Amino acid sequence: MPHKTPSLEIKGAAQSKPDRPVPVPSRRVAAPHSHATVTSSSRSSKAPAGAKPPACLKPIQKDAIPPPPLLPSEPTTTAPKSVAESLEFESMPAQIGDDLEDLVQRLQQWPFPTPDPTAAVPHPIIPLKLTDLIRALDYGSVVGKTPVILDRSGKVDLFFAYRHCTIVECKPLVLNVFMHKSMLPVEAAQVIADKLRGAMEGGSYFLLRMTDSAPNLQKLATAATLDGTATGAWFPYPELLDPHLVKSAATVAQLDVLQHPGHVRKPHEVPLFPRPGFQVIATSKFEAEDAVEFLTNSLGLSKCQIFDVVEPSA
Repeated sequence: MPHKTPSLEIKGAAQSKPDRPVPVPSRRVAAPHSHATVTSSSRSSKAPAGAKPPACLKPIQKDAIPPPPLLPSEPTTTAPKSVAESLEFESMPAQIGDDLEDLVQRLQQWPFPTPDPTAAVPHPIIPLKLTDLIRALDYGSVVGKTPVILDRSGKVDLFFAYRHCTIVECKPLVLNVFMHKSMLPVEAAQVIADKLRGAMEGGSYFLLRMTDSAPNLQKLATAATLDGTATGAWFPYPELLDPHLVKSAATVAQLDVLQHPGHVRKPHEVPLFPRPGFQVIATSKFEAEDAVEFLTNSLGLSKCQIFDVVEPSA
């Protein structure tokens, strides 16, 4: 009798069934901005020809984004004609003239008392707070005068030392030319002319830092004019202190070394042009009661507006 292997039965256990493939649950990934789902099995399937993607998956066109609402424009007021007409725009480049015209429209009120043009005072002095220094420079541009700032504390000079500024130390020039005799007047004029050209090219402030001195700019300019060999030492006086004439085409052409006879142009040299931001300023440590007496023969003051800093600690 053949031997039979006994079958083992476990009570309560289910009978074995043929092997079947175990179904694997598909991963369900939510599509953005939609309640529809995408299964892993559908990723491998190809979309039928001509099928269009859902609307939520289409790229957003730039033209479909509405522009932001425009804010209401602020009302603008125009300056009095007497001020605008006194700004000789025809003598300046169009860009500078436009900037200055915009300045007239923006600045309507000054934080300091302005002098009465009908008063008999020839050179009025405006009291100034240190916090209003920039407004004083704008005021000089509008009325067509060079700001002369009186400050005994030295904070105004310190302010310009950290600005985009070309500084002329006037006191050493006065001492070296008129007292020590170690420098010729034409050499001092050469220093002023070179720095003036640099300030125009760079669009910076041109600061005459006088401290407690009163340089005779007219004498220096005359010495440069009489010396025919020092053509590059010439600088415009009294046009230097006129905010409009110093930027005029005639003044710039005489100051430009490329216009001087006998000058050989170098490859890096370009015609001179006063860039926006160029402005002539003067500072002094004289008292208000002494400034007019000492600076009249130095600067002339006919095209200057004197400001006296009354609150240097502000």
